[in-house]
Amino acid sequence: MELNQYEEKMKKSLANLEEEYGAIRAGRANPRILDRIQVDYYGTPTSLQGVANTTISIETKDLTIDLEALLDKLRMIDGVKRLEVLGQV
Repeated sequence: MELNQYEEKMKKSLANLEEEYGAIRAGRANPRILDRIQVDYYGTPTSLQGVANTTISIETKDLTIDLEALLDKLRMIDGVKRLEVLGQV
């Protein structure tokens, strides 16, 4: 084997290790801990990410940040595919 082949294997090993470390909970919530959970979706094993929805309810009466700025920050979160504002007055 050439050195390049070993280098490629090492890169794959490091990428796998980073993925494993990313799933470790260390003091705060990390959504990557759910990456490996599989559920039965119409007879097909599917990652929880593929079927899950999350709802966040925020009381805006005493909000100190502009609502649009908050929504922009939420849109930048990895994995956010859709963001809706319901019941805004």
